[in-house]
Amino acid sequence: MPVGSREDTPDRFVIQLFVDDIEGEEVRHLIDDTEATADRHLVTERTAVTGKPVVNRNVIENVTSGRDPMTVLSFGLATVFLALALRSVRESVLLVVSVAISAVMLISIAMYLLGIPWNPLTVATGSIALGAGITYGIHVHERFKEELFERGSTPVVAMREAMVRKSRPVIGSGATTLFGFGALGISQFPVLANFGIAVALAMTFALVTAFVFLPASALLLARWTNTYDIVVDST
Repeated sequence: MPVGSREDTPDRFVIQLFVDDIEGEEVRHLIDDTEATADRHLVTERTAVTGKPVVNRNVIENVTSGRDPMTVLSFGLATVFLALALRSVRESVLLVVSVAISAVMLISIAMYLLGIPWNPLTVATGSIALGAGITYGIHVHERFKEELFERGSTPVVAMREAMVRKSRPVIGSGATTLFGFGALGISQFPVLANFGIAVALAMTFALVTAFVFLPASALLLARWTNTYDIVVDST
């Protein structure tokens, strides 16, 4: 098929290929195979593979290619900021590792098991888990320190009290966001549906890590290190 009028483009032509409905990595394989075939048979000509699947795949690859460096940068900046705000590198690492990183790992596993792809929307779930998870973790952790400092409680009692006092507001806040974005999961548009499910997973695991991984990690830190010795001694 000529590109436009034959007189306008005497040195160009289009070859249309009709394929089954494919997506994901299969599109990349198709692009690579087509380019290799064109280069092999049209040695002296310049060829280009295009079309809607190609454009969509390139957009997704360009967006997701920065996922890892963006995630590392956001987690690094969060760790530095928390270290300055809390005046403790250990507490900063505790919050980031036990809550945010754990949540992102659980989200990635769940998305893989559910077959949810990384796309321009779902790639943002790592940052969402970081922001929400750290917020929930700070609430629980600061109440834990408050119980240690003001009440003079042991670490176990202080953590139990912190979880009891903070469970209702934190879970209420998380559930609101979870169901609000989770409603997108019933959308007929796959991209929105996957985003809604991914955010629901992010909020769920953020709550799980804030109330399971963080308390366990904080108690281990209190038992094996002197991170909270100043607080306990001051009472």
